[in-house]
Amino acid sequence: QIITLPLSLGTEPFGALIICSHEAAALGQDRLRVLGSAANHLALAMRNSLEFRKTKARADHDGLTRISNRQHFDMRLREEMKRHQRHQDELSLMMIDLDYFKSINDTYGHQAGDMVLREVGKVLQKTLRESDFPARYGGEEFVVILPQTREDQAWILAERLRALIGKTLFRFQKKRFRVTASIGIAGLKPGALTPPECLVHNADQALYLAKTNGRNMVCCSAIEENHAAN
Repeated sequence: QIITLPLSLGTEPFGALIICSHEAAALGQDRLRVLGSAANHLALAMRNSLEFRKTKARADHDGLTRISNRQHFDMRLREEMKRHQRHQDELSLMMIDLDYFKSINDTYGHQAGDMVLREVGKVLQKTLRESDFPARYGGEEFVVILPQTREDQAWILAERLRALIGKTLFRFQKKRFRVTASIGIAGLKPGALTPPECLVHNADQALYLAKTNGRNMVCCSAIEENHAAN
């Protein structure tokens, strides 16, 4: 009652087409050849789809850290802000910059710097929620989109990330060292019609404050606005 046909291109099968029918045993050679031809067409279509998915994943992800790249972040941020406006949800953005990163490259070499970036990418992937969206923004900067997250909630998460990065002991060619991070946060309240560029700018300004106030700290745009108002 079962007919099994391999889905393959060349000699390597990557799946199977399984047909269950009460007439399976009675099928003639002509019908079996038709099923075989259909399986070949299906195999070609599925392999093309798989290759396209792999190619798209490579295009959307940073080759070094394996998290999303700047282009993918820009697209995702626009989508999240549209969702934020449609559903009246909170939304926060986190910008992370590794402190004195140039000195790491100068002292230990660019391979050590690349290793640090990869490890920080892993910290982000392990720590963040599935709904959060981390990306490499460029150089030693990372960004994280935090849907349905208030700015004060984002601050708690940012402090946890800052502590984790600071406690990580990096090893390269028998040398050990630590790295700290400065983090800026900006949030949107439900109903806000702020464009993506303004949210990024606000998070970047908060990051600038964190770096100019001593580094290895978290600053929020709303908190700084309140201080300025007072």
